[in-house]
Parts: sequence; structure tokens; C-alpha cells
Amino acid sequence: MWEGIGSAIGGLFGYKGQKDTNVASAQQAKQQMDFQERMSNTAVQRRMADLKKGGINPILAGSKEASSPAGQQAPVGNKARAALEAATSAQNLKNLSEQEANTIANTNLVHANTDIAQNNYNASLGAAELGKQYRNYLQSAPGKIATKAAFYANSAKSITSAVSDLVPKLGSSYQKTPRK
Repeated sequence: MWEGIGSAIGGLFGYKGQKDTNVASAQQAKQQMDFQERMSNTAVQRRMADLKKGGINPILAGSKEASSPAGQQAPVGNKARAALEAATSAQNLKNLSEQEANTIANTNLVHANTDIAQNNYNASLGAAELGKQYRNYLQSAPGKIATKAAFYANSAKSITSAVSDLVPKLGSSYQKTPRK
């Protein structure tokens, strides 16, 4: 909402500025045309005065026509165009600011993704190193002993569990024999 207000204000200033420029141009053109008219109206008198000062017969001045300098036209700008350009300029500045913010955000995202990829790579190297260390341990004498102990412990648990399940089933048909 505020961006539109800024563009509108910029447009109004552009309109006012062009209007003031047009008024000043018209005033300057009027002054120039008045000067040219004075020069044209007094051309013969000035020529005669110049000839008298130079010691030449002033009658020669009457044989020449009065000069007519070129006219002046005031440059007039398009007020609506100036307003539109000012508003467009304000919008362009806003767009550039937003593009800069997007570029910064995208750059930060690229850096974050790079950091994540580096961390994943480092983690995979760590996992691979851990796997190598575990393999080396299992191939060492203590590792082999620990592996066999774990195997026998698991086997003993399995046997104990199987016997525990079997004893209640045999209980009704199995008679304990007294020991001698």
C-alpha cells in the first residue's frame, strides 16, 4: 500500500516540476521575443548612429531594410509524462531493493546448502572411519574374543529359552526319578 503512495507522491512532484519548468520556459521565451522585437524596431536608428560615429553619410542607413531576428519558441514538456516517469522511477527503485533482498536471500540459501552438504560429507567420512575402526577391532585378538563371547552368550540364552519353553510341556509326562 505504501509503495503506491510513494509512487503517487513522486508522480505529483514530477508533474509540478514539469509544470514549473514550462512556465519558466514560457517566461524566458517571452523575454527573448521582446528583446528581438526591440532590436528589430530600432535597427535603422542604431545603424544610422553607428554610421555617424564612423564618419559615414547616415543616408546610407535608410537604404537598408530593418533586420528581423529569428523568433523564439518556449520548450514545453509533457507534464503527464513527467509524472509517469517519476512514478515509474519510484517503482523501479522499489523493485531494485526487492531484487537485492532476493539476491541476498538466495546467496544465504546457497551458503546454507553448501554447509549442509559439507556436514553430510564429513559425517559420511566419520561413519566410514568408524566402520574401519570397528572392523580392525573385530580382527584383533580382543575383538575376536569379544565376538566369540557374544556368540556363546547369545547361544546360551537361546538354549535356556528353548529349555524353559520345553519343560512345562514335558512336565505332565515327565516323572522325576529319585536320585540314589
